[in-house]
Amino acid sequence: MSTTKDREDAIVAGSWLGRQQALGLIAGRCSVAEIECLIEVYENKLYLAVEETWEDYCKLRLGISRRTAERLMRTHRSQGPRLAKLNCFARIRPKEYQTFLGMLTNDGLNYNGEVIPLEPENAPRLLQAVEAIRAEATP
Repeated sequence: MSTTKDREDAIVAGSWLGRQQALGLIAGRCSVAEIECLIEVYENKLYLAVEETWEDYCKLRLGISRRTAERLMRTHRSQGPRLAKLNCFARIRPKEYQTFLGMLTNDGLNYNGEVIPLEPENAPRLLQAVEAIRAEATP
């Protein structure tokens, strides 16, 4: 039988899951806010109220693999929210982090003398800039 604490944890986990899903619907892709929700659920083990393991929670509740969830959280923690946000528009490989970190400001991605804000409406321009930066970096 469930205890009051178990029921409260289930409600909190459901609340965080709802926030994550709502943010995902609004953004149409991952966002820094989604990753922060994910970190909250993971660090406080709120997923245990609805699934037996973190892996099951990721797969069944989030629709992503445990590895993907942990990569998103690791990137956010080690490189900060700006890189995580850019990663939502164009997949940045770990070996590329340093390259892109040097081009990110609080205002956006600095490319060709222009700062492209990290906003959904700029997704095509951000993707194009990321691809161009990669091409320039390739020997």
